[in-house]
Amino acid sequence: MNNPYLKEFGHNQPPFQVKQSGNDGWDRKDLIRQYAHAIPSAEAATTAAQYAQKIVEIGAGNGYWAWFFSQAGIDVLAFDLYPDHSFWKKKWFDVKFGYTTVAKKFPDRALMLVWPCAERMSKMASHALQSYEGDTVIYVGEPQDGKGLTAGEEFFGILESRFEVAEIVWLPRWAIYYDHMAIYVKKETN
Repeated sequence: MNNPYLKEFGHNQPPFQVKQSGNDGWDRKDLIRQYAHAIPSAEAATTAAQYAQKIVEIGAGNGYWAWFFSQAGIDVLAFDLYPDHSFWKKKWFDVKFGYTTVAKKFPDRALMLVWPCAERMSKMASHALQSYEGDTVIYVGEPQDGKGLTAGEEFFGILESRFEVAEIVWLPRWAIYYDHMAIYVKKETN
């Protein structure tokens, strides 16, 4: 799988961790603007494909994760409130205009949220999850017991009341973050 984001670092083997900035002309903010907040891995894509052949991504930004997962044969629909925002240096995927309520229209797809709360006070993740009526959630960001930069307590409260963790994949990550991909499946009701 082609993953230019990971290639920027030359890190293809664990332990996955990259520095905050370097002498080679790149830093975290520049690479986020070029690619995404979190760095995907081949293991993340193949694991996601085991749980979902179709995904709806909310808050997709420039579509890097959608593009990357599509290389694994996953059918991805990507939405963002600002799909053509000038923050992004490059567009990787056809990201459509749409926001949290779009999740309700696709109960047959897994809901994917990648760093859904890059802005700390955003309720985007919890609103998307409240709208979603499907069975599988793919969350990429820090775990609940991390620094809480990527989703917030309300999101995790909703998530854990309706879903349970099926699998976790640790991702290549920036030095001070604990990015992972967690696959959640709907809890069985008795």
